[in-house]
Amino acid sequence: MTDGKMAAAIRRASRNGTAFFTANQLYAAYASRAGGRPKWAGPVLGFAALISLGTIASFGQGEILSGISWLLFSLPFFWLGIFYRSKPVRPAMFASWIDLWLRSGKTIDGLIQQPSLHQPPPQWSEQDIYDYGVERILIVQHDLLVDLFVRNGLHAEQRALVISESGYPSYLMAVTKRLLEERPDLPVFAFHDADAQGQAMMQRLFSMDLPLKGRPITDLGMRPEQFKKSKRTRSYDPYSTDRDLPADAMPVPMLAAGLGACFAAGAAQELLGNDGNAPGGDEAALTVGFGAGDYSIGGEDFG
Repeated sequence: MTDGKMAAAIRRASRNGTAFFTANQLYAAYASRAGGRPKWAGPVLGFAALISLGTIASFGQGEILSGISWLLFSLPFFWLGIFYRSKPVRPAMFASWIDLWLRSGKTIDGLIQQPSLHQPPPQWSEQDIYDYGVERILIVQHDLLVDLFVRNGLHAEQRALVISESGYPSYLMAVTKRLLEERPDLPVFAFHDADAQGQAMMQRLFSMDLPLKGRPITDLGMRPEQFKKSKRTRSYDPYSTDRDLPADAMPVPMLAAGLGACFAAGAAQELLGNDGNAPGGDEAALTVGFGAGDYSIGGEDFG
């Protein structure tokens, strides 16, 4: 991968240096522009066309069979030149490119590589959590998603207390527990990947040290069928036919708009039109559906 292509992907993932992002989002930014005709498609297509036309022009000289042979020979090249599109590398290969980039001494400003919110900010107190007025609890599958939402300010923008199912960051667990005990009507949402581990997250919430039993929880997690009909995530690992993609296969604006719409409605939303795009075509709007519905922890039916 050239330095220019990596730099361009970083600019897209970071929204020109204004957003934090994960490695998955950096890959998505690369993959969205990686597909296209190979560089040799144009010259080969032109060469095949010239040979075919020149040979056909000589039909009057008794070379009909030769002309037909050249035409048949050139048809595959026409097909390649017109219809063939190259595909981006798999996420694992791209991860090795990121590693090489960083080991060479270059930086990727805005890339969130590891969870970094284990300790509260200086002079933090529990009262700080009320500065933006918590209106909902968001439980995410991965610790890194907490950093993604918090470092981009989405927690304050959406008035959400964000924790992971592992209990990260630990200093917010006591606050979360008290809020749930004091406010029975406080909405709780869950957000996860589209793979089997993500789909099982609702059951795993039993093990959290939180008073969730019997409480309605809205599942905002992704499902493979939602990624399948999304045009915006089609380029993400196109080799994967299952489309069990990570939740952060979507860029920050899509996550922000989608979660915001779900929070505003107070429920999971299907925000896709029939063509797999968000209504109105707004780039910042969600272009995949969210959610499988409402669940009650402690009940029998998890859907």
